[in-house]
Amino acid sequence: MHCVLKNVDLKHLSCFLSAVESSSFSHAALIQDLSQPSLSTRIKQLEEAVGATLFHRHGRGTQPTPAARALYERIHPLVAQLQAALVEASAIDSMYQGEVVVGIVPTVAGRLSVKLAAGARKKMKVRVVESFSGHLQEWLLRGDIDIAVCTAMPRRRGMTQTLIRAEPLQLVGPAGSGPIRDEVRFKSLQGVPLILGSPQHAIRQILDQTARRLGVTLSVQHEVDNFEAQLRFVRQGLGYAILSEGALAGSPPSNDLRMCRIIEPQIQRHLVVATYPKNEAAKPAVKSVAAQIARLLRTGDRNR
Repeated sequence: MHCVLKNVDLKHLSCFLSAVESSSFSHAALIQDLSQPSLSTRIKQLEEAVGATLFHRHGRGTQPTPAARALYERIHPLVAQLQAALVEASAIDSMYQGEVVVGIVPTVAGRLSVKLAAGARKKMKVRVVESFSGHLQEWLLRGDIDIAVCTAMPRRRGMTQTLIRAEPLQLVGPAGSGPIRDEVRFKSLQGVPLILGSPQHAIRQILDQTARRLGVTLSVQHEVDNFEAQLRFVRQGLGYAILSEGALAGSPPSNDLRMCRIIEPQIQRHLVVATYPKNEAAKPAVKSVAAQIARLLRTGDRNR
């Protein structure tokens, strides 16, 4: 055991966790702010240290082995606690006083905002703004917000992204509607009247990219840049929305909507907590709040 630990550090474990959660070395490298070869090297070193194959590689990504699943279940909570403790310890001596601005996607804001404000430190004021991922990403890069809870974005030097979860996308329609089944192939979406966000928003971009790759023409009947409004349109029979599984889990239970998962391919939104601090003096405070957000979101996942 001593020899194994001597060859493995926290970065190895963080890379491993991201690779399991995203089922893709390229996505995991983005989250860890590494090149894909660097992440692959760390995974290989971890496999050598534990003496077991942790991933099967194939054309569509990677698949964790049973050994990887067992290792993940044991170390995931420990690494999360250690990362949070390290971040909080680094902020203890900080005298930063001021405002930390947090941007949150609407599908998460409802269940996160109040808990975040209640847990803020006395010397810090936490201000919450709500918008879609595309706007939050722009605001983070401009320095208008300090933290973004949004869909994963392209890797950039100085940016930190902590993966919270990978959320499958689902087709949402009125209860009793014909096309809705437990699962629907992406190609079957051709001709279905859709209610989507405008093209700059993350889920719309994911759908448009997948449609181009598969040669599918999506029929967007209404562009609605508001999560609750999309559901109202669906209830009125104006079309079908495509939303993340996590977004629907955070909404009140409803008998008038029916959901089915999109498959072939399964499409996921990777929810992250991202920081891109421009102000050196503010870094400890931003890291502390970001760690608190990650903790609250992961605790919420376990309680769902």
